[in-house]
Amino acid sequence: MRCERPLRNLRTGKEFTSKTFIIPPPPKRSLFEVAVEVLRLAKMPMNTREIIEWAIELKLWQPTGTKTPEQTLYGAIHRENKTKEQPRIVRSDLKGKFIYAGE
Repeated sequence: MRCERPLRNLRTGKEFTSKTFIIPPPPKRSLFEVAVEVLRLAKMPMNTREIIEWAIELKLWQPTGTKTPEQTLYGAIHRENKTKEQPRIVRSDLKGKFIYAGE
């Protein structure tokens, strides 16, 4: 006679369900990846504050505990422009604005 025990998570002690195995949690997207998506959808030049506002409105990104996400995003955009030959986000002709440089 076989005794079937439910499988439990070793860390939390919660019982696994079939949904646990079928539906993995969605991967978290970085703020930079979300900014690329926002600029691609907007099709207009935007500054970092506008990009973050749109990302929150479209529910693509949720604010974390950081105090200055605009500056973090600006740094990520600048770093990509400096290191990549074909960056996905480039500076616009308008001061402080960025555009999507994809297809």
